[in-house]
Amino acid sequence: MTLLNSVQKLHRNHYIALLTQEPTDWAQVGAAYGQIQRAWTISPADHDLLDFFWAVHSYQKQQGFWPDISAWAERCLDTLSIDDSARAKLLLASANAYREQDCPDEALGHYNTCLEIYTRLGDDKGIANVYHQIALVLYPQGKVDRAHQLLTQSLGFWQEADDPLRMAEVLRSLSQLAEYRGFYAESAQYVKMSHDLFVQFGSPSELANSTKRMYETALLTGDLARAKSYLAESLEFFDELGDVPGITNCLHELGRQARKDGDFTLARALLESCLQSYRRMNNPGSSASCLYQLALIAREEKDFSKACEYLEQARQTYAAQGNIGKYAVSTRELGETHLAGGSYEAAREIFLQALDAHAQIDHDKGSGLDHLGLARVAKQLGDIVTAQEHYRESIRRFVSASQTNSSVEIETAQRELQEIEGLQTYGKMG
Repeated sequence: MTLLNSVQKLHRNHYIALLTQEPTDWAQVGAAYGQIQRAWTISPADHDLLDFFWAVHSYQKQQGFWPDISAWAERCLDTLSIDDSARAKLLLASANAYREQDCPDEALGHYNTCLEIYTRLGDDKGIANVYHQIALVLYPQGKVDRAHQLLTQSLGFWQEADDPLRMAEVLRSLSQLAEYRGFYAESAQYVKMSHDLFVQFGSPSELANSTKRMYETALLTGDLARAKSYLAESLEFFDELGDVPGITNCLHELGRQARKDGDFTLARALLESCLQSYRRMNNPGSSASCLYQLALIAREEKDFSKACEYLEQARQTYAAQGNIGKYAVSTRELGETHLAGGSYEAAREIFLQALDAHAQIDHDKGSGLDHLGLARVAKQLGDIVTAQEHYRESIRRFVSASQTNSSVEIETAQRELQEIEGLQTYGKMG
């Protein structure tokens, strides 16, 4: 057995050398990844296993192999006798991988254990980092206030520590939180502050991700020309880095844009390719996003059955993840699809579900759109009084959410309310 262990360690060390050479040949690593996995499986449970884990970790992150990261980290945690500092680092890597796989319970369990260790060690940097990561799990579950509190605490620490890159990371997360709440102007401000820091201090990978975030913000604020420029720039960055998740995310966005431009053939090809990639990465959240976009294409093509099928899969995925915001949006779009297909009773039930979800995260604009959908359903069913009530409530919600660029929705709801009131007045006169 001693001889076998020695052979296995030599096998493992061969791949550690491949993974840690400067510069790393990622194409060669990719070609050998099957053998690397086998070396990991048969490796003896000794302390060198930790070196092997961290040697392959960068490649797994680059490729989006999150299930491998969490499984390998769990093996180290279960079999190795290591100090608290090394254990916290492993817990953090595993938790981050679980978060990327949209497994919030597993992620939070490890983050909380990690937080206990850093608190015991008096590691303030570790605590600030874990606060940041926990917030990224909490806000998609609708726990907005707690997420904001943790991000603010984390940002304050990194400001005092004068660490611009950490500040930039937290500012980017604050922008995502603001976007989640529908505060697009506030989100754009955080993104700009973050991007300026990444341009000055960031690595190529950090700059690529920041540029992608600038694209998302430009899109939300309606600057389509600038958004397309940022997307092309970030795709070029990711391509140079060989960052598969980054490339896939950019192609996903190109598919979204192609759909909006009416090029459904290109959009479908891009989105279906991305869907396969996300499923290989075991990334259900991004898979659901692709299904959502494919559903919108199917609806435009009047294939309401397929659109409903895609949206139902997407919203069930978001429900399983606890992502209330995306669940609410996909549910509303399912209601819109039933409405477009003439299934009015089904549409009403679905819009009510969306309204309940938006209420959980206090999202006025989303609630306004739900009420607008319910008004249109009531109108189709001939219930004019109920339609008027929903139109008025939708306007009230849109006005309340005015900072999120709801002017178009306000005008639409007002126009449709005036039309229905005109019909009601004409009917009384007749």
